[in-house]
Amino acid sequence: ITELKAKNFTAETELRNKMKTMEKEYDAKISGMQQKISSLLKEVAALSKSNKRGDRLAATKNEAGTNSGSGTDSPVP
Repeated sequence: ITELKAKNFTAETELRNKMKTMEKEYDAKISGMQQKISSLLKEVAALSKSNKRGDRLAATKNEAGTNSGSGTDSPVP
């Protein structure tokens, strides 16, 4: 009986250590993925912001090219 208890204790200890190791690896992977998500979200925000600025500049250039801005443009026949 003592021998079985010793084997059981050893197996249990090994399983606990293995679980702790796997948990640490899992936490490290999750942490890395969260950092990557954060950096990608920042990149998306920056690209969206620059895209909006580009759209505004393009719209402003298009409006400036269609009329002289004086408000007295002659109609084109």
